[in-house]
Amino acid sequence: MAFLLFFIAIIFYAIGWGVSALIFSLVGVLFEIAAWIALFTKANNGKLD
Repeated sequence: MAFLLFFIAIIFYAIGWGVSALIFSLVGVLFEIAAWIALFTKANNGKLD
């Protein structure tokens, strides 16, 4: 799941750079944050420290 979120984030970054649209880059950031949270919670068995 987290890897899928990272992949989606990369796609949005690429679109943002290609069309110089800040909103796409911001959406990419949101997906990347979600991916890190997913990785972190999975690494800690679903529990945040």
